[in-house]
Amino acid sequence: MKPSSYSPEISITKNNASILKFNKTDEEEKQSAAAADAAAATSETTFVHVVFSTDCSTFQNWQSIVLFYSAAAVGQPGPVTRIASGCSEPDQIAVLRMHSKLDFSRNHPSRSSSSTSNKRIATSFHVHFTPDYSVDRASGKKYLFYNKPHGLLHWLEHGSFRNDSDGNVVVALLDPDMLFLRPITGLFPLGHFLVSPDWKPGEGWKRVEKGRPAGQQYGLGAHWLNFNRKYVCGGAGSPCVSTTPREANKYFPVGPPYVVHVDDLRNIAKSWVEMVPRIYEEYPELLAEMYAYCMAAAHLGLKHFKVDHMMVSNVDASGEGWPWVDAFLASPHADLEVSQSTVIEQREQKQQRQQQQVEVFTGDMPSVVHYCQNYRQSDWLFAKRRLPKGSAMTWPPPKDSILHCAHPLLAEPPENLTTANFFDHNDGTKKPLKPRQMQRVNFVLVTVIRGINKALEAFKEDVCDGGGGGDQELRRFSELGGESNLSEDTQVNLQRSFRLVPEHVERKALAAAKKQQREIQGGSDPNKSLRV
Repeated sequence: MKPSSYSPEISITKNNASILKFNKTDEEEKQSAAAADAAAATSETTFVHVVFSTDCSTFQNWQSIVLFYSAAAVGQPGPVTRIASGCSEPDQIAVLRMHSKLDFSRNHPSRSSSSTSNKRIATSFHVHFTPDYSVDRASGKKYLFYNKPHGLLHWLEHGSFRNDSDGNVVVALLDPDMLFLRPITGLFPLGHFLVSPDWKPGEGWKRVEKGRPAGQQYGLGAHWLNFNRKYVCGGAGSPCVSTTPREANKYFPVGPPYVVHVDDLRNIAKSWVEMVPRIYEEYPELLAEMYAYCMAAAHLGLKHFKVDHMMVSNVDASGEGWPWVDAFLASPHADLEVSQSTVIEQREQKQQRQQQQVEVFTGDMPSVVHYCQNYRQSDWLFAKRRLPKGSAMTWPPPKDSILHCAHPLLAEPPENLTTANFFDHNDGTKKPLKPRQMQRVNFVLVTVIRGINKALEAFKEDVCDGGGGGDQELRRFSELGGESNLSEDTQVNLQRSFRLVPEHVERKALAAAKKQQREIQGGSDPNKSLRV
């Protein structure tokens, strides 16, 4: 029997008066999905349902807001669903109250165009709760990444797609720490995708459909061939066991974004769930679930179109969409402000530039930035784990959360940093960046920090009286060379500008930040109250 905390419909009372329904009934979900499919039939793109897996931590809560906003901002067609695993009933209510406030549709391109040919399905946001799957049954150890395959399967079986086996629906599975730059469409028109040399011209497919999945290349290689494949894949007759090194390297070393027809994804998810614990038994490491996906796909004979262009993440990596970013940065018409704006803003800004006879960059760009690395340049650092996530999953968010109405935004770096050096965290020495590294790191810093700020601004416009967001005045260390450089005017709140600094400097700055945070918490501003 399914626990009551995972019921398909949750209602809470607001002001002891009206009842708010946050989750649709099964029939309502079917009707909604059918309507979306009908709209997709007239769309320029394949209907794509974006999903991403999270736990119920405050750390992944703010990431979810950023992903939702950026999906709307680029005009991602179709719904976006957060699969949240392991939420207690109070956590579920807090998450649902937050989701009920989201209205990023004003940022969607369809709001700014009256042309039918330019309209797309408006992005809609959903949350689906699952039990916690993060404990390995054999060892009792915590492995958070069990939640991804198990949560996906739970959503496919209990969410809106469970009876859509004949529907032409594609699912894009992302990670929560991804920021959209362009929509994911499931289409790969000739000349508008990047592949590695093991894919020859004319290979691959123009669109994702049943039996033709696609995925972003990751540096997984064919390492999984060394595992006990007969045990993992269920016997010597599995195609996984007979997969050659060439096939393993060409078709299966893929990761998020995975873009797969819903029928294929159901089958993959079932095998994926079975194989992760078998691999974890032999290989109890971070990438166990990713190798399990590779082996599940090989077991089912679902060769993936391995593409390079859907993601950028590691500035030193090949097999990512960096050639497009490099071309953008090398263009005399490159404009970071335009490239990182919403589609609406880009359209307006490009029209202005065309009227002024100023050329703009019109090349391709990757679909997402995966900000799972630490990005360092000069005295700037972006590291996702250093953002103030909040001490508790509550609604309203706690005052130490970046989602709180009175919490300031992040300080934004300049588009062209004047120095290519960054401080090494361990010894304080400067490490030089190569020119290409410098350009790529600068691109990620500007892209991600601006994207997070835009998402926070939109979120706080929805939930805060007066808009929230706080003062965004840039405060920074003068030289970050030692304590003597820190004056009253240059002390920085590290919760606003995330840079790597020598530890003794960081300690003093953190003390100043805590003092400022206490002042924020101790004051009361009627313009920064939360609408609940």
